[in-house]
Amino acid sequence: MGSVDSAVRQGLVFFAVALCMAAGAFVLAGREAALCCLAVALAAMVYYHAILWLRHRQVQKLALRIDEVLHGSRDVSFVNCRESDIAMLGNELGKMVARLQRTSSDLECQRQSLSEALADVSHQIRTPLTTMALMLPVLEGEADQRARRRSVRQLEDMLERVSWLVTTLLKIAKADAGAIRITKRDTTPAAIAQRAVQPLLAQLDLHDVSLEMDCDEGTVQLDELWTAEALENIVKNCMEHTPAGGRIRLAAENDALTCRFVITDTGCGIAEGERERIFDRFYSDGSKQPSSALTDDAADAGSARAARGVRDDGRPSGFGIGLSLAMSLVSMQEGTIRADNTSEGGARFTITFPKLVV
Repeated sequence: MGSVDSAVRQGLVFFAVALCMAAGAFVLAGREAALCCLAVALAAMVYYHAILWLRHRQVQKLALRIDEVLHGSRDVSFVNCRESDIAMLGNELGKMVARLQRTSSDLECQRQSLSEALADVSHQIRTPLTTMALMLPVLEGEADQRARRRSVRQLEDMLERVSWLVTTLLKIAKADAGAIRITKRDTTPAAIAQRAVQPLLAQLDLHDVSLEMDCDEGTVQLDELWTAEALENIVKNCMEHTPAGGRIRLAAENDALTCRFVITDTGCGIAEGERERIFDRFYSDGSKQPSSALTDDAADAGSARAARGVRDDGRPSGFGIGLSLAMSLVSMQEGTIRADNTSEGGARFTITFPKLVV
C-alpha cells in the first residue's frame, strides 16, 4: 500500500512539473507548443505509471509465491520474472527456496534416523533388562550354589553391558554435538596402546583370549585419551568375535609420514560386503562370517544364533555402536579406519593417522 501511495505522489509531482512546462511553452511559443509539450508530458507519465503497475504486479506475484513457501508449498518457482532487477530478486528467492527444501529434507532424514536410533536404543536396553527380570525369580528359588553363582555372574555381565551401552551412547551424543575437544599432544604409540587395552585385560583373561602388543618407538601428536578410546572399542569388538583360545594382536607402526595401528584377531573374519557397514551405528553383529572350518549346518546355526544376538560360544553379540564411536573419534583427528581380513581369515582393522609434513 505504501508503494502505491508513493507512486501516486510521484505522479502528481510529475503532472505539476508538466503543467509548469506547458505554461512556459505557452508564454514563449504559443498555444500549439504548449499543447505539444503537455501531450509529451502526459505520454511520459502514462508510460511511467504503466511501468510502475507492471513492477507492482511482479512484486505481488513474488509476495504470493513467498507466502506459498511459508505455508509449506514445495512446488514454487521464481523463474518467470522478466524485468532485470525483479528477475535478480526472483533468482535469489529461488536459491533460498531450494536451500530451504534441502534443509527440510535433511531435517526429515535426521528426524527419521533419530526415531530409528531411539527405537534401537530402547530395544538394546530392554532386552537385557527383561532377561534379568526373568532370571531373578529363578535365582531366588535356586538351591544349587554353583548354579546360583553362575546366574549371578550372568546378571553382573548383563549389568556391565547395559552400563557400557549407556556410557558409549553418551560419548556418541557428545561426538555428534561437537562437544568432544580433541587436544593433540606429544605421546607414544605404546602409551596409547597400553591405555586402550588396560580396561579390557580382565575380560580378555575371562574369555581366554590372549593379547599381543608390538609398538614402534618414537613420538606422535595425537589426543591420547580419545585415540585410546577408539582402539579400546576395536579391541573389544575383536574380543567379542574371537573364540576361546584365540589371539588378538595390536601393532603400532610409526614413521615420518603416518602413525598406523593394526589390530588383528583369530576370529571368523568379516564378510566382504559388510566391511563398510560394520561402522554404521547399531549395525547387527550378524555381519561376521562363520568360520570356513564349519560345516554348512554349523554355519547356518551360527547365523541363526547371530540373528538372535547370541554368538556361537554362548556370549551375546555386540550392540553395534563401538565401531561407530571409534570411527567418529578417529575421523576427528583426520584419521581413517579400514576393515578387512588377514590371510588366515581373521578380522583386521587398520587405523591410520597422517602426520603434518613441514
